[in-house]
Amino acid sequence: MKEAIVSALEKAHVSIHRHAGIVGLSNTYESTFRSFFLEHLCIDNPDVRCQAEWNRVDLLVRFPECNVLIEFKYFLHRRYMNLDGSDGNRMGGAGSQNQKEFDRCVEQLYNDRSSPVHDKYIILAYEQKAPSSRAMGYSKFYDQIDSSEMVKVVDRVSLSDGDSLKSVLISIA
Repeated sequence: MKEAIVSALEKAHVSIHRHAGIVGLSNTYESTFRSFFLEHLCIDNPDVRCQAEWNRVDLLVRFPECNVLIEFKYFLHRRYMNLDGSDGNRMGGAGSQNQKEFDRCVEQLYNDRSSPVHDKYIILAYEQKAPSSRAMGYSKFYDQIDSSEMVKVVDRVSLSDGDSLKSVLISIA
């Protein structure tokens, strides 16, 4: 079951990278990444049943032998585009607000008592590079995630395509 999730995550990462090559990384969104994940999971596992936006959780995955809850977090550095096509002001970015959102997500899954749920995951995708030497990057917050009371395992999905997006599978206790 975890292998199926990792495989779908790896394929979704490749799909979003291909898609970003056409539309630009800053024009990709969490919902697009989740759709690619869902597509690959269902193609490779025809017995799986899924429901997006299940009971305030991004995705319920019903494998024949178990139920899995998955939350998605997708963090990018974005800029507004000026009407002349030049880069405008930054939109959001890495900081304490994103960290709090992520921490709330961990806590929400950790405290979820839906039964029977066998596993809970967060799929985190984030842009690795900071947009400038003065700006904070997401790597500062998310490269160091480790096991804790609420986090069982952190699997850094290693992909060798050299792009700036990093994907992480986090198992919640």
